[in-house]
Amino acid sequence: MIQQKWFIRLVIILGIIAGIVVFLHVPSFVHQFQTKNSINILVWPNVIDSTHLKEFEKESGITVNLSYFEDYEELVVKMSSGSGDYDLIMASDYTLRPLLDEGVLKRFDYSKIPFMKDIYPLIRNLPYDREHAYTVPYSWEVFGIGIDSAAFKNGLPEASWKTLFEGNYPVGMNDDAREIVSIAALYLFGPEKKSLNRDDLQKILALLIEHKKRVVMYTDLRTDYLIISQAAPVVLGISSDFLYSMRKYSAVEFLIPQEGSFAIIDAFMLPAQTKKDDLVYTFLTYIFQPHIVRKYAERYNFFPALQGVVTKDDRYLIEPTESLFSRLNLFSYDIPEKELRDLWITLKS
Repeated sequence: MIQQKWFIRLVIILGIIAGIVVFLHVPSFVHQFQTKNSINILVWPNVIDSTHLKEFEKESGITVNLSYFEDYEELVVKMSSGSGDYDLIMASDYTLRPLLDEGVLKRFDYSKIPFMKDIYPLIRNLPYDREHAYTVPYSWEVFGIGIDSAAFKNGLPEASWKTLFEGNYPVGMNDDAREIVSIAALYLFGPEKKSLNRDDLQKILALLIEHKKRVVMYTDLRTDYLIISQAAPVVLGISSDFLYSMRKYSAVEFLIPQEGSFAIIDAFMLPAQTKKDDLVYTFLTYIFQPHIVRKYAERYNFFPALQGVVTKDDRYLIEPTESLFSRLNLFSYDIPEKELRDLWITLKS
């Protein structure tokens, strides 16, 4: 009788131990299954989100885990340090070179991306990826000048960088050193100058220090708020911010300076570490469907890289044209990071 009781107790104890072991290991089994059927994607905010991905996850059985980064430096640190297990990233054109230098990207197999032929030719084979091996362009935007038309009773000011850097009214600026330095260089030296030396950077710094007297704010947030709040009638920013406001406020205008400006091409890139290439290609084929691209373009006000999205009736979405792109540059000045950082610290101090 005693032996029977001990046997029962032993069975119960073993059952409890087995239950604990199973309980502890089930999450790892589930995680392993989910990992095999999921992809981790790192993107800019305000380009894509999970809103339209439920249909894809249901159809494909692939879970999409989105993460976001805020600026160029954060992206490079995350990719070079291996702090994230990413299968696909979206980044701007000027980030490609440092990411390649870090050895954290690999080539796409374009035979598995049939829609590449539908990307606008003007956005393909640009200097940052001349062989077109590492990027799949998704969207593009233009830097320009936002205007509060209500503040200019005699008509809009000139579509010129003079409107930003000259005059006696308050101005607002975005808070990115590379972008502001590049735009100041375009204003000072014209579009023909392709490189900046130390003397050029000193001239740019002198301009920006003088200009700072009229700057009400440098901001990482949407610069169009400075117009809406009437903090400044003239604001430097990117097209998507002002197009968002133009849909709601009739006084907001957006000017692309006649001397030229800068475009940003946001593109998908393939991390070298991923082993889920087939899942990535399945996702890209889905996300590049014209009706999906349009939903995101209308939500976030970027210009699509994919043909067949913009219609003749669109007021805010535009197509890349020869006449426009002949006046646009990429952020391709080769500025040493230390010199750029030192200039920015001096300006902000």
